Amino acid sequence: MWLMDLTTRRARNLTPSKSGDFRPSWSPDGQWIAFSSDRDTPRRRIVMEGCCGWELMQFTSIYIVHADGTGLRRLTPAPIRGEPDVV
Repeated sequence: MWLMDLTTRRARNLTPSKSGDFRPSWSPDGQWIAFSSDRDTPRRRIVMEGCCGWELMQFTSIYIVHADGTGLRRLTPAPIRGEPDVV
């Protein structure tokens, strides 16, 4: 997610990551940007007949970050990883 200063035309990457950050929205006081991201999505290796690759389940969580890129934190619980334990 990038933020551009319209006066200087300089852009800053607020959330450097290889994951996707989606649907940003400013807080009413202008101090935070809320967004959804798949940055905690587990990636699984899959093997199929004659082929293999990575499967990406699209789990997303909601995050906030200050307008200067500091204070990144997740607001929603972490996505479920792995399989549940059998009791």
